[in-house]
Amino acid sequence: MKLLLDKVPGSREVLPYLAALERALAADGTEVLNHIPLSSLRKMGAQLAALPMDMEDKPLRALQVRLQSAILRLDETPPPKPERIPYLPSALDETRVEVTEVSASEWAAVSLLSLDGPGKGPT
Repeated sequence: MKLLLDKVPGSREVLPYLAALERALAADGTEVLNHIPLSSLRKMGAQLAALPMDMEDKPLRALQVRLQSAILRLDETPPPKPERIPYLPSALDETRVEVTEVSASEWAAVSLLSLDGPGKGPT
């Protein structure tokens, strides 16, 4: 974190949550993530995610994963339900799949529709 923030002068002033995270990590290591409030963790995570990071920077990537893990552990909001798929019959939902057999001509007609794009078809 220190090396990343040292690259750009003034970055600690512009990214105060990352500066605070840097100081906390230096003092207490990654264990400190278990004691930071969720709202601050989210802001730290957002600031860290906004920075251009080298994919090969394994320590920084590991920190990002630990930060996200701490956020998920503290977040009591249930994950959002997936939106209903509009073309499914009302008897079906996202947890079930209905499989039916079709004739070769029906398959060919559907294939033409998919080639023409949504809302279009053979004329």
